[in-house]
This record gives sequence, structure tokens and C-alpha cells, in this order.
Amino acid sequence: MADGIDDLAKRVHTVEDKVDKVTTSLDALTGSVAELTKKVSQGFNQVTAALVEQRQYTEFAATQLGEKMDVGFTRVSARFDEVTGALVEQRRYTEHSHRELVEKIDAGFARANARFDEVTGAIVEQRQYTEFAHKQLGEKMDAGFSRVDGLFEQVGKQSDRVEHKLDRLIDHLPPTSDDGANGT
Repeated sequence: MADGIDDLAKRVHTVEDKVDKVTTSLDALTGSVAELTKKVSQGFNQVTAALVEQRQYTEFAATQLGEKMDVGFTRVSARFDEVTGALVEQRRYTEHSHRELVEKIDAGFARANARFDEVTGAIVEQRQYTEFAHKQLGEKMDAGFSRVDGLFEQVGKQSDRVEHKLDRLIDHLPPTSDDGANGT
């Protein structure tokens, strides 16, 4: 049995050597794991710090961008207000100008209508005067023609009387030698 014990002692010793090697390897691995854990932790800390820094920069940039956008939107809003004010003022001016123009046009048409009424009145008056003048002229012409007719009638009567007297005078004259030659 001594052999069995010696074998057992050898085997225990071999196991102890193996356990020592495993322990040494485990210790080395534990050191490596600890070192890796430390490096990973440092990496996470660096990433966390970079993320924090990035977040702070992003917040800073967003704040500045927000401020610039607020200033820009304020300027744009002011410009829109300015343009809107100018449009409102232009509309008022246009409406005022339109009203003035309409009033001037209406006044012009009123003056033109009044002038047409004056011209129409003058034409009516001229026509009435022309009709009156024609009537008077007609009456004067009728009277004048009546007088001329009367004068012609008188001349005709006197001419008849002169002719009658000449006829009587000729009838009482002795015949002349010329009368016989002419055959009268």
C-alpha cells in the first residue's frame, strides 16, 4: 500500500503543481482582467467625458444658434412689420389718390356736362333766334314782295295808261310817208 500512498502523494503533488500553475495563470489573468477593466473603465470615462463635452458644446452651440435665430427672426419680423406698414401706407395713399382722382373726374364730368348744357342752351337759343329771324325775314320779305307786287301792279297800270295814251295819240296823228312805206 505504500505504493498506493506514494502514488497518491505524487498525484497530489502533481495536482498541487497544476493548481499552482492554474493559480499563477489565474492571478495573471486576474491582473490582466483588472488591467483591461481599468482600461475599459478609462475608455468609458473618456467616452463619457467626450460625450459630456460634446453635449456641453452642442448645448452652447444650440444656445448661440437659438440667440442668432431669435435675432434673425426679430429682424425678419421687424422687416415684415416695416413692409406691412409700407403696404398699409401705400394702400391708404392709393385709396386717397383714387378718391381724389374720382373726385377730379367727377368734377371734370360735371364741368363738361355744365358746358354741354350751356352749349345746348346756346344752340336752343340760337335756333329760337334763327326761327324768329326767319319768321321776321319771311314777314319782311312777304311785305317787301307785296310792295314790289304793288309797285309792279302800279307800273303795269301806269304802263297800260301810257300805252293807252300812246295808242290814242298815235290814232290822232296824221299818217306819215314812212308809215306807208312800212305798210303800217
